[in-house]
Amino acid sequence: MAIGGLLIYQRGSSNAGGTPSFDGPAFKLGITKYQPKELVEKAMLPLTNYLSTSLEQNVELVVVDDYSNLADKLVRGEIHMAALSSSSYVRAHERNPELAPLAMPVRKGGNTNYEGYILVRKASDIHTIEDLRGKVFCYVNPTSTSGYLYPRAVIREAGLDPDRDFSATRFGGDHLQTLKALHKGACDGAATYATNWHEGGKHDMPPQDFRPIATTDRIPDDAYVLAPSVDAKKSAMVEKALIELEPGSKLANEVLVEPAKDSSQDIVGFLAASDKDYESVREYLRQEARTKEQ
Repeated sequence: MAIGGLLIYQRGSSNAGGTPSFDGPAFKLGITKYQPKELVEKAMLPLTNYLSTSLEQNVELVVVDDYSNLADKLVRGEIHMAALSSSSYVRAHERNPELAPLAMPVRKGGNTNYEGYILVRKASDIHTIEDLRGKVFCYVNPTSTSGYLYPRAVIREAGLDPDRDFSATRFGGDHLQTLKALHKGACDGAATYATNWHEGGKHDMPPQDFRPIATTDRIPDDAYVLAPSVDAKKSAMVEKALIELEPGSKLANEVLVEPAKDSSQDIVGFLAASDKDYESVREYLRQEARTKEQ
């Protein structure tokens, strides 16, 4: 299967600039602005080019501010597929059980899950979550899994109430802006995902400027989900195209790994996914809901 996909990809990438172009309406792939829009677009370009040639249809990347807007656009049929964070997928699936993941990305190291960190500045005298009591804390976005949901659970487990025990909470909007806020001193602690911290040096924030004081449980990676309005034929084409990007294969390396050397993209392939892959996230959401009811 991968060999056939490689031939298709090579044929499409012979167009000017390596970007294929087809007549007709675009297939819209939505993703949240987890980093500044220009960085997200650069990171996702190899995948959208590949999907364009595989589907023989232009694939347009739609970058939205947060996951709730992304899920709403998917359900309404304004976009055809979305890369939903695990918590946003679970919430969307509860509202519309027709939604189901086709695939999830595999990251460098062969991981289909990742972890979040609670970081402080290295020079800070904060060493534990308890030391953050009365301080300013920065989250990414209320719909973020690693930048909100999971860190809040860690904070509660440490004995702090994330809604009452900080002097203030702020939202960076995306992971990079949240890290910048911490670096500049706008907050005393911040939540983010691991890769964002390690790649801070690309944005004049060397990783050694920060220190982790807590780590979240492992978080299932994004769910690539089709809109209910996508017909069965197109759905099969999309699923085939993603699953052919088997991690470690020649096709996946050519499509994803080699073009990513100068971007923040760390996806090395895709694997089939199902709703049960996100069951652990459901428990975190139940815990969050129980806390808010108290």
